[in-house]
Amino acid sequence: MKLAMKILIGGLIILMASCGPSAEEIATMTASAWTPTPTQTPIPPSPTPLPIDVTVTVMDESGAPVAGANISFPESGDDTPVLTDEAGQVHWNDLLEDTATFNVTAQGYLPASSNSALVRGPNEVAVTVQRDPMGVLPAEACVSGQTLLYVEDFQDGTAQGWPYISLGTGGDMPNGWSLADEDGNKILLNANAPSGGGDTLEGYTFDNFVWHIKYKPVGTDADMFFMWRLSQSDAGQKRYVVVVGGGVKPWMVRFLDNQSGPNPMNIGQTSFRLIDGQWYSLDIAYFDGVHQVWVDGKKIMEYKDPQPYPEGTIGFETHLDQGKTSQFFIDDLVICELTEPFVSPASSTP
Repeated sequence: MKLAMKILIGGLIILMASCGPSAEEIATMTASAWTPTPTQTPIPPSPTPLPIDVTVTVMDESGAPVAGANISFPESGDDTPVLTDEAGQVHWNDLLEDTATFNVTAQGYLPASSNSALVRGPNEVAVTVQRDPMGVLPAEACVSGQTLLYVEDFQDGTAQGWPYISLGTGGDMPNGWSLADEDGNKILLNANAPSGGGDTLEGYTFDNFVWHIKYKPVGTDADMFFMWRLSQSDAGQKRYVVVVGGGVKPWMVRFLDNQSGPNPMNIGQTSFRLIDGQWYSLDIAYFDGVHQVWVDGKKIMEYKDPQPYPEGTIGFETHLDQGKTSQFFIDDLVICELTEPFVSPASSTP
């Protein structure tokens, strides 16, 4: 029995040995297990091309930056003008085109443009604007202590914020508005049709401010209204008005407006007369309830309102009814915020 068991175990060992890999195979397998597997060298990714970026700087002829200039850039995909910052700059990033046209307009300067070839990476473009001898520079529009709120000299052929007037400058001439040229200076003209009081500066509201404007009447058969603190309430429209015209006495009118219509009340007038065909500098000021009218540096009228109307905008109204031949010319409209009562820099009280 013991012999048979030994024979059986020996047979199993021989059988197991005959079924497994040979010594040579085991050696080969062991060697292959320690042989490193070859690896492929990675292909480096293609470098990402640099974006096209550009900074445009607008400068005047002295090299000083021009803040608030409008730059339109058609190749950017949006031709809406963008304003330069205090450094006179505007930045665009990740542009698709390598050419650029920058069109620049700035208050008080002549239009300018620049055609530039751009490279990948940062680009610097400088545009120099020249002074418009007929324009109004923002830095010179108000005197020390005042803050510029609005300026329009019509040199670019538009009237920003004046819908009806802008239609007129565009050639449609509603309410009698159009542009005229006087020795190369673009000026606003009202003639041939009445302006019914709807010609107002939209998007602006003023409280304590002075309104500077150059004005020339031609003809004596009509007059013009300069309206300010023009506001709308549940009771109707409220406004203060100075009435002027060639050969017509100017006076201040307080309109007590209500739902049934305006009921004007004259609260002051003057013997001062405007000479037909002559340019005048008008200053219409309001500060803490006190209204003033100045002509060429002379205060001709003052009124203290015990119950001032709400703050509001400004507007024009003309009475050029059929058959009337008067014309009214306007230029260099400037509005400055006041922190103290207005005194004209060229003041001389009669």
